[in-house]
Amino acid sequence: SQEHASHLWYIRYPLANEDWDGPQHEWGSGRWAEGATEFIEMATTRPETIVGDTGVAVNPSDERWSKLIGRQAILPVNGRALPIVGDEAVEVEFGTGAVKVTPAHDPTDYEIGARHGLDALNVLTETAQMNAEAGPYVGLGCDECRQAIVADFEREGLLVKIEGHQHAVGHCERCDTIIEPRISTQWFVRTKPLAEKSLDTVRSGEMRIIPARFEKIFFHWMENIRDWCISRQLWWGHRIPVWYCAECGQEWSAVEDPTTCPQCGSARIEQDPDVLDTWFSSGLWPFSTLGWPDLESPDLQRFFPTNLRETGYDILFFWVARETMLSLELMGQAPFSTVYLHGLIRDEHGQKISKSMPDAWKYDPLYIIDEYGTDALRYTLATSSSPGNDMSLDLRRIAGARNFANKLWQATRFILLNLAEGERVTPLAELAAEQLLLEDRWILSRLYRVTESVTELMEAYQYGEAGRQLRDFIWDEFCDWYIEAAKVRLYAEDEVAKVAAKTVLLTVLEQALRLLHPFMPYVTEVIWQALPPEIKAGEALMIAAWPQPDAARLDVAAEERLSLLMELVRGIRNVRAEYHVPPGKRIAALLAAGEFQPLFAARRELLSSLARLDAEQLEIVAVATPPAQAAPVVAGELVIYLPLAGLVDLEAERRRLRKSLRALEGRITGSQRKLAGPFAERAPAHIVERERALLVELQGAATQTRAQLARLE
Repeated sequence: SQEHASHLWYIRYPLANEDWDGPQHEWGSGRWAEGATEFIEMATTRPETIVGDTGVAVNPSDERWSKLIGRQAILPVNGRALPIVGDEAVEVEFGTGAVKVTPAHDPTDYEIGARHGLDALNVLTETAQMNAEAGPYVGLGCDECRQAIVADFEREGLLVKIEGHQHAVGHCERCDTIIEPRISTQWFVRTKPLAEKSLDTVRSGEMRIIPARFEKIFFHWMENIRDWCISRQLWWGHRIPVWYCAECGQEWSAVEDPTTCPQCGSARIEQDPDVLDTWFSSGLWPFSTLGWPDLESPDLQRFFPTNLRETGYDILFFWVARETMLSLELMGQAPFSTVYLHGLIRDEHGQKISKSMPDAWKYDPLYIIDEYGTDALRYTLATSSSPGNDMSLDLRRIAGARNFANKLWQATRFILLNLAEGERVTPLAELAAEQLLLEDRWILSRLYRVTESVTELMEAYQYGEAGRQLRDFIWDEFCDWYIEAAKVRLYAEDEVAKVAAKTVLLTVLEQALRLLHPFMPYVTEVIWQALPPEIKAGEALMIAAWPQPDAARLDVAAEERLSLLMELVRGIRNVRAEYHVPPGKRIAALLAAGEFQPLFAARRELLSSLARLDAEQLEIVAVATPPAQAAPVVAGELVIYLPLAGLVDLEAERRRLRKSLRALEGRITGSQRKLAGPFAERAPAHIVERERALLVELQGAATQTRAQLARLE
């Protein structure tokens, strides 16, 4: 439905009493209500359905009208007597508090009519024109009839006033035409008995819904379920298997198409023209696709019931509930043990994506796949959502996923280019423990942890977090740190050291590909096929075994020690950036490593390579006296000093820092004065808070600048 700007027409119906029991003049004469002494006033949004009224309703608690309950109003146009009934469904605040009841053309009116035994009189044809029951308005369209009947009410003095009114009106999804409610004969399924079985299945835990909060919604729907209308007037669909005999009036259903009437033998039979509701056909899907009703079908016996049902939360009732009801009724068991619900996909602004959006083309999967790749789209959808929550499809995320795939491809290319043609890769199990260096033990330990964590997350249906952890491990730890660390050995002359580096590189890559395969199946399969046979098993990644965490590879000490080295490297890189040291320039350093002095002395080349230090001028000691004009970098108990003399123009850098500090101090003074004055009391709270946050930021920058200056003194 859509919000629609329309009107409320306030009209009067005369009441029958001992002085007046009906019109003495024709409708439209201007004298139809002549002699009437009592009236009931109502408001309606659909004057064209007046001719279908069969009653008037008021709320029994409404003192204005409750005294009229049991009396009769006389319907203008045709003089039909309308009983006045009391019903709690009438909203006292709407219009005058009294409403006309048209059971054939409004769902709420239909329910009121059913409770009070009112007739349902259809006044519309299937093409939304007035039928013979409309009397003088027969053949008119709805809009034409509205205009004509309002004009006649005004002529007869029964139109009180017209007010503007905004309300929700049903519209066709395709042509945007207003939909006119109209009663018709349809086929229904009695759902209460079916719903009870479904409720028991979820309550008992036989079928669970993820996230669990949707179980309450499921219970609410099923506990308040109504009979299900399963017939549709469409050109395409499963035709309803019911036939009618033109001779004897017999109606029956059959599995096979009949040729004659089973009652009288006549060949003058016709199948019901309606088709089944799409959700009825879809509700049979879990078993009808597997050979049902042949209960001995191999597919049915193997694949029913299903373990997991993945679908959107918006069709939990339309599809999942129907599948559950029909499976329990026809198969005797639930169709699946777990229902996993995803949310709706929205654009980056949180708007629901629809074909009517001006930029809908950007969100067409075919366009996205062509622009960014299938794996990028799949990864983004899997990792940007959590169970039952809507997600914003930001194209920048998809571009980021494409970059991730490219990063994986380039990392693989680098590794394979370091293999000689036909070179046999030594399996990890054949390496001696002493061949594995600190960085090897670290990445294998991290591989164990991420394998264990991702496996647990996948089993808990936390696909988004699983995919994010894999991306962090592959990009940040494997590519940015381990591959860079492995280059030290790959570019060295020691062939034995190269063997271990290649083995660990390929071992970690192969297992990471198996973990990532559900998220990026295409690129991982292509890469996996290119890997040496010694480090993989099977003909294809898609049928390879899921990795099992190898607890023997857990090495807490290696993780802690390499974390210290990584912290040192980050700190050195920050100092280089602060003092504008050219990226390719190798610099001297003094490392006070304490108890780790032997470890870092042995991995001097690794630290030098990652931090762009001059290995020959890298001094590693247990304890050191801080040198003058040096920038310290602290990592735990480690301290590395970077002499600045010779790296930068000290005097020029001092001038730059002093100038920057003066500017910062000026802004700090201005901000402090601003907060001490009327601004703090008069400005909106969020503006004042923003100014306070800026002051803290400026003070922090000034402190850092003073520290940089102190190092240069």
